This record gives sequence, C-alpha cells and structure tokens, in this order.
Amino acid sequence: MFGITACVFRFANVVGGRQTHGVGFDFVRRLLVNPDRLAIMGDGTQSKCCIHVSDSVAAVLHAARYSPKDFDAYNVATGDYIPVTEIAELAAECLELPVLPRFDYAGGGRGWKGDVPWCGSTPTAFRGLAGAVGTVAVRRYGSRSWR
Repeated sequence: MFGITACVFRFANVVGGRQTHGVGFDFVRRLLVNPDRLAIMGDGTQSKCCIHVSDSVAAVLHAARYSPKDFDAYNVATGDYIPVTEIAELAAECLELPVLPRFDYAGGGRGWKGDVPWCGSTPTAFRGLAGAVGTVAVRRYGSRSWR
C-alpha cells in the first residue's frame, strides 16, 4: 500500500548486555543479596523461550533485506525452551556460587498473576527466509549476559 513495505516481529524473551529485567536478571540480583536461598514463584517448571539481543538485531536486519513480501510477520526465537529452575541454576553458575542455593518454590503452575506457564515461539516463517541467521539459546548466552 502506497509503496510501503513492512515487517512485524514478535520476539521471544530477549537476553543480553544492559538487560534491566527478566527472570534470569531477577534471580541474579536476588542471589547477590542472599546466595543461600532463592524464592521462585510457581513450581519451577514454567518454560521460557529466550534469544540473545545480537540475534534479535540480526533477524530484523535480515528480514528487512530478504523478506519477499510487502508485509510479513515473523516470530524471532530460538525454538528452544528452558525451565525456570534451570534458569535459576544458570544464575547461580553465573555468580560462581560454590554450592547451589536452596530453591524455595511458591507452588502452582504460574509464577505471578498473568504469567504464562509455557511461553514459546516457533520461528518457522523466519527460518524459511534464504540465509536466515542462526539463533543462540539462553544456555549459551544467558549467564554471561547477567553478569
């Protein structure tokens, strides 16, 4: 319409430098205060999909250049999911704690009111673009991003 092209993006949880919020960021900040105990909302089985900020930027630039349509929408995600308990373990690893803290679970399948117990995106359309960039999951970049 009017010679304008556009892409819409739905990002997974973006992790990386200068992060100011998010479950991993919150866990690290709380473990700095008390490295022996970590309160976790829910039962720890909630699952998150994360993507590094550099992969998010690369995805936007790639789609802007190679998207074949005047308008398209893309899920930008790794397709990999990580349970909240594993994110807590990575946060402890990031701080190089000698022993894992005690995880105190609040119980229930949700972390907070409005939380989604399983949050994921399937990047199928994006992966279909020629030369689409690979994405790196939180297991590789998450703990380094929270330092």
